[in-house]
Amino acid sequence: MKLNIDGLLVYFPYDYIYPEQFSYMLELKRTLDAKGHGVLEMPSGTGKTVSLLSLIIAYQRARPLDVTKLIYCSRTVPEIEKVIEELRKLMDFYEKELGEKVPFLGLALSSRKNLCIHPEVSSLRFGKEVDSRCLSLTASYVRAQHQRDGSLPACRFFEDFDTHGREAPLPYGVYNLDELKAYGRRHGWCPYFLARYSILHANIVVYSYHYLLDPKIADLVSKELAKKSVVVFDEAHNIDNVCIDSMGVNITRRTLDRCQANVATLQSTIQKIKETDARRLTEEYRRLVEGLRDAGVARETDLYLANPVLPDEILREAVPGSIRTAEHFVGFLKRLVAYLRARVRGPRVVQESPPAFLKDLYEKVCIERKPLRFCAERLRSLLRTLEIADVGDFSAITLVADFATLVSTYAKGFTIIIEPFDDRTPTIANPILHFSCMDASIAIKPVFERFQSVIITSGTLSPLDIYPKILDFRPVTMATFTMTLARTCLCPMIVGRGNDQVAISSKFETREDIAVIRNYGNLLLELSAVVPDGIVAFFTSYQYMENIVASWYEQGILENIQRNKLIFIETQDGAETSVALEKYQEACENGRGAILLSVARGKVSEGIDFVHHYGRAVVMFGVPYVYTQSRILKARLEYLRDQFQIRENDFLTFDAMRHAAQCVGRALRGKTDYGLMVFADKRFARADKRGKLPRWIQERITDANLNLTVDEAVQVAKFFLRQMAQPFHQEDQLGLSLLTLEQLQSQEVLQRIEQIAQQPTMPFSSTHNKHKLKFSAEEEFPDLTKHNNHMAKVLTPALYQRLRDKETPSGFTLDDVIQTGVDNPGHPFIMTVGCVAGDEESYEVFKDLFDPVIQDRHGGYKPTDKHRTDLNHENLKGGEDLDPKYVLSSRVRTGRSIKGYSLPPHCSRGERRAIEKLSVNALNSLEGEFKGRYYPLKAMTEQEQQQLIDDHFLFDKPVSPLLLASGMARDWPDARGIWHNDNKTFLVWVNEEDHLRVISMEKGGNMKEVFRRFCVGLKKIEEIFKKAGHPFMWTEHLGYILTCPSNLGTGLRGGVHVRLPKLSQHPKFEEILKRLRLQKRGTGGVDTAAVGAVFDISNADRLGFSEVEQVQMVVDGVKLMVEMEKKLEQNQPIDDMIPAQK
Repeated sequence: MKLNIDGLLVYFPYDYIYPEQFSYMLELKRTLDAKGHGVLEMPSGTGKTVSLLSLIIAYQRARPLDVTKLIYCSRTVPEIEKVIEELRKLMDFYEKELGEKVPFLGLALSSRKNLCIHPEVSSLRFGKEVDSRCLSLTASYVRAQHQRDGSLPACRFFEDFDTHGREAPLPYGVYNLDELKAYGRRHGWCPYFLARYSILHANIVVYSYHYLLDPKIADLVSKELAKKSVVVFDEAHNIDNVCIDSMGVNITRRTLDRCQANVATLQSTIQKIKETDARRLTEEYRRLVEGLRDAGVARETDLYLANPVLPDEILREAVPGSIRTAEHFVGFLKRLVAYLRARVRGPRVVQESPPAFLKDLYEKVCIERKPLRFCAERLRSLLRTLEIADVGDFSAITLVADFATLVSTYAKGFTIIIEPFDDRTPTIANPILHFSCMDASIAIKPVFERFQSVIITSGTLSPLDIYPKILDFRPVTMATFTMTLARTCLCPMIVGRGNDQVAISSKFETREDIAVIRNYGNLLLELSAVVPDGIVAFFTSYQYMENIVASWYEQGILENIQRNKLIFIETQDGAETSVALEKYQEACENGRGAILLSVARGKVSEGIDFVHHYGRAVVMFGVPYVYTQSRILKARLEYLRDQFQIRENDFLTFDAMRHAAQCVGRALRGKTDYGLMVFADKRFARADKRGKLPRWIQERITDANLNLTVDEAVQVAKFFLRQMAQPFHQEDQLGLSLLTLEQLQSQEVLQRIEQIAQQPTMPFSSTHNKHKLKFSAEEEFPDLTKHNNHMAKVLTPALYQRLRDKETPSGFTLDDVIQTGVDNPGHPFIMTVGCVAGDEESYEVFKDLFDPVIQDRHGGYKPTDKHRTDLNHENLKGGEDLDPKYVLSSRVRTGRSIKGYSLPPHCSRGERRAIEKLSVNALNSLEGEFKGRYYPLKAMTEQEQQQLIDDHFLFDKPVSPLLLASGMARDWPDARGIWHNDNKTFLVWVNEEDHLRVISMEKGGNMKEVFRRFCVGLKKIEEIFKKAGHPFMWTEHLGYILTCPSNLGTGLRGGVHVRLPKLSQHPKFEEILKRLRLQKRGTGGVDTAAVGAVFDISNADRLGFSEVEQVQMVVDGVKLMVEMEKKLEQNQPIDDMIPAQK
């Protein structure tokens, strides 16, 4: 079909299209139009590849000057071949529609191992062997020798390509690896070098990540690719690890032993050449004086790995004199290897930065930084000069030279860890030096800078916002897409308990618990009896899988499972795993059924699709956290925390959940497929885990499928599988999950598709109200048995039934109101409210819930009570003299909502942007002491961002599960920003938890001045909004309307940071706060504890007391507590100072 995607004619090679494919192409085109980078998450099995190819090729043809080439990067050879097959279908469709051959070239590129047709070389088993043997036949000096003496070996395929192939370009068409090899055989040309030469002229190149991300390979293969190329990293959920691995080096004792042998061989070879052909060494010396770039003769054939660092200036500089001569350089290597051998022999673990390592290297063996930078390229030059045919034998010294170049080039983003033994086998000496990259952005930065658009895409990228952080780039689009389904063909569930009610988890404390292991076995046994064909089970590690399987064998569980299905196991041996996979598929084909026991992060989880009956259920046993005692991981976590403000636990959970999602995603490879997704660990039910699953999985985890027992899970599975067994035809999908060209012309359908593209990245898990009304209130009522919040105290099944079908004019439902309280059972420090409003009308439509919650939260505030407002700062008594020795800073803040717009949990992008525009116009009109400037989060410079961090003004994306569960992080950081006055004492946050957060603050204890500025500034802002026709939301009963019921009334929190080391230890400290109607928290906010006995003390009330009354309580209360602190410092009692209840 031919599609109109935002004005672009797109040829799509199928008669039907999924709605999410259309949405995906819309977002992709916006990215290309903006000439920027994008992060797009598309559900598994929804045609991501063909959508990418169709849109980008159409864009290429329509705007050939804007986009010259598509560079499509995937992870494995089978995935590369799939992309080529989709491309072939698309080009066949073009030719059919246009009636002529399209001048278009698309090809795959892979390693020599996959493309070599030389009979002897291609028979070798390992890639490194093939590379080394190829080099020994195609190096320039080998070819020169062959020309002088035809009896010497050479590669006739490369010789013929070099003679004829460069002048005869590859004909237009689409070539996979086998077709390139067939073409090479027909013409007698080397397919590998033919493909490398042809990628410069191709319209589309499909190859591995390493051809762009590993500088040693990228410098040889991808250096000449045009800037106006679009780069796609498909299946990119693990791209940060690929970047890090491409820049790291591991050196073992065995490596250093081989290095010694390499150095000795080099010395003897140099001596022989000096005796037979000294001219070669003299000629090399002359070239090195001129610079390494000139020395790099015949780089195409003489190297299979280039310089491991990115800076190109090295190749333009002259080599330092100390390593120019061959003898000096080999002596240099000898000293370096001896130093490394001495370092790894140390008895203790050492971790140090590259500068510290270089300092020690210079002090011990007088090796300077500059010659180290040239080490890798100098070694390659020497190997060429010595005409060493089998460079594979010199891989050890090459690795050390690469390390030398890297450690001397990068002062930041790397760490060196020397371990004398493995922690898991501490009695066995096994020293290793890790040169580990901590910063994934180092490898990918040149790609972002060089190419016009880079697309990061996968089915499992959630949460999207972490990738721009860890890869250090700014995307122009970030979107995650839902999966439109005519039938719910995936059934995710969380099994948290065995039938004996013992919680199941893979956490360290319960790993050896026989009850947990038994319950895991019973779960697999029960599922094997009801799930047809294939089940794939994933464990957190090979060791954990071995322990579990051994225990199952002892308990007889394995024997019982094998009565239902055969069992196959993935091992760390690739050949064994391939055989296991083949036999597993065979068992599924012949009806016997099988179970494949696999490991997260293994070959099966990353590259194998279990289509249809090969994977009717996937079970994830445990949360697949990475081994947290790894020193390399600890160093990286520390780096992420310091450089990107990513907390250790956030990253570990993100990493575990992306791998869990990758595992369970194997079950579903299309909309006609179906499968169970079983998360077998009670921890999956927590909001911080579920919230990091892809949206298309999150949306289908219902409250009813949380924390199931084994029996309950089996019943859910039976019900689901019975539903899936019913006939299902293509006609059932038409108009819903499958669209024809005619249906795409419908304005209603287009609006629905646009809504799919605009769905939030943090959706509610339970808000499809009309769909849910098919189920009874009893079936939909949330499980609140373990909840401790105000909403859970009020909501009953009867109240739920009465309110569940109501909604506000903007569509906010009861389930939207309560979702944050459902997802967050309680809080360690405070009693949370457990519900939010989506608009002004929420408090009226759902008053039967909100009124008792408000009464409970606000000390008996009745539905008939009226709130009083007082913003006359002159009514405040005192406050200018709080003792600055104890009171470190003072602050008053409030929130305001703009009438006519939905509140942050429910507002659309358009509403949010309109609020930002209104707010900026209003704030920029302020003058005098309030004159200031607005800083949008998504457009501020690095300097501005750093300054706001230094001033403690910057607010980041919410991390609190209370805010995330209510949807306040959607589209972050779109239309959010910070405004502050020039004096930095008056601040307004736009579109954070409320439309506006207004803050007045300063250091010290002059609360009177802080409150004056607060009242005057707030009244000025309100007046400006009123004149513009947008008053703030306010009612006589509730005062100022805000998102959270805890902030109704004034929305005010007047607080001071006060030092109370003695009083905070007093047994009546909590009682004193309660009587003064004050509350305490850590200075970092509600989720933090006090540090150094410094507390944030503020008013506990918002509703029922005026602004002046609340600030007066803070002033009087803090003043009293400071006096108490002083008395306690003098060891005097304070019982007579404790006040009565206010």
